[in-house]
Amino acid sequence: MQLARLKPSDALNHPLAHSIRLNNRVIRKGEILTKEIVSTLTNENIESIAVVIPGTNDCHEDAVASDIAHNLTIMGITIAPAIGGRYNIYAEHKGLFILNTDSIHALNRVDESITLATLQTFSNVTQGQLLATIKIIPFYVNALIVNQAIAAAQSISLEVRPWLNNQHIALVQTTSPSLAAKVYEKSLRVQRQRLETYGMTSISDYQTNHQVDQLGKLLSGLASKYDLIMILGASATCDRSDVIPSSIESAEGLVIHFGMPVDPGNLLLIGKIHKAKIIGLPGCARSPALNGFDWVLDRLMAGFTVGKLDIQGMGVGGVLKDSPARGISREENHNSHPSRIGAIVLAGGLSSRMGDNKLLLDWNTDQKLIDPVLELVSSWPFAERVLVGSRDFKYVSERANPEITSINNPHPEKGLANSLALGIQMITDVDAIIVFLGDMPLVNMKTIERLIATFSPQEGAAMVYPLYQGERGNPVLIGRRFFEELSQLEGDQGARILLDRYPHLVKGVSVDDPGILLDIDDQETLQRLRQ
Repeated sequence: MQLARLKPSDALNHPLAHSIRLNNRVIRKGEILTKEIVSTLTNENIESIAVVIPGTNDCHEDAVASDIAHNLTIMGITIAPAIGGRYNIYAEHKGLFILNTDSIHALNRVDESITLATLQTFSNVTQGQLLATIKIIPFYVNALIVNQAIAAAQSISLEVRPWLNNQHIALVQTTSPSLAAKVYEKSLRVQRQRLETYGMTSISDYQTNHQVDQLGKLLSGLASKYDLIMILGASATCDRSDVIPSSIESAEGLVIHFGMPVDPGNLLLIGKIHKAKIIGLPGCARSPALNGFDWVLDRLMAGFTVGKLDIQGMGVGGVLKDSPARGISREENHNSHPSRIGAIVLAGGLSSRMGDNKLLLDWNTDQKLIDPVLELVSSWPFAERVLVGSRDFKYVSERANPEITSINNPHPEKGLANSLALGIQMITDVDAIIVFLGDMPLVNMKTIERLIATFSPQEGAAMVYPLYQGERGNPVLIGRRFFEELSQLEGDQGARILLDRYPHLVKGVSVDDPGILLDIDDQETLQRLRQ
């Protein structure tokens, strides 16, 4: 494959190497140059364009991605073609995603032109979640390389193992006079929520004094009734001679391993009494936040045996933070209170295509372009409101009402993501935010109402975007589970990348509002939309 610059008339049937923006359309890279496109380019007086010329033994990117995808061994997984030499791999059902890591490395080392990116093995996934993506980097790949990649792909196994949600599980809490009753109630509620992730509808609960003889006697009687017994002590286990491990041994059980290289979750214990599996929970298991116990529970609920070597192998990646991909976020409130929604207005761009600061250009008789957006944000009872500006910050921020907190972005050249991160830093206590773009003055109030009414993390709508006649637009509502990940984006990446990353947590809602598609980047568009 090689790139060449040709006259449009000589480029017929070749793929375009780089996108070309014309007055009324964009011809995207990779698009095959038809007679109609060649005629358009010629009429626009474009003298030469960069095109791709394949070699004799080259294979097209889409065919290469397809060949690799269909040579994988898969279970519980769906594979679908995407745009531009890409195949995406999705979970057919909830479960534990498992892969053979060395085989993935082997495929990626065949050649730089062929890539396979995946989630970590043993990831807890839900139905429809994106698990992996095959991406061919150039437009064409030599057939010899393709054959090597296919051979490597045949050694790759990808599986989503379903949850074994027919297990009998008990929670045993040891009691102490220093702990209030509500502590035990919350701990039970949190474990029930954990098990709901796996489709479990019930858990038996028991309480006994934090003493070896009483706990041991209880465990001895429960071991024949349950597949898994979880023990949450009134005080944390600090040694193998402590109450919980001693109680397991007094019930003729075995302590398999104590401690794990995962934080939070260091003080976890695994053991068994006859056929019953035992987990001595770390104190952090009282919280719904992700911890080492979740990793162990994931494997047990997928039918794996967890032993000493498994625990010791969890250290790499064992410094944990909550993941947006784990169904209902551990941070999200399960109560039914009305959601607190915040608003961030992004007005920190450079207006490089417009010349002047477009946000301060006249929109109508008594308004600047930014004003309709600020009025919309002020009209809805948002819990918190933030305006992120940059160019002409003093004049832009003066147009905002006092209830809108204004912050100056000192580095607008870093792109939209930098402004978004600054806005999130100013948000303190909300369940979600709506991200408004300062150059979209025609969005209407009914769209905001629809976004907020649709937001429901418990029902798979943790992020909501508007659709007009099937086309996705702005603004977007984003649940707080995504805030940290949004803050880490770079360049001009916005919420769109998360919409593609977590399709199972996103919902589109149709609105009668063409304004969600109309942003203003140049004088021509400004003049047209003023009318």
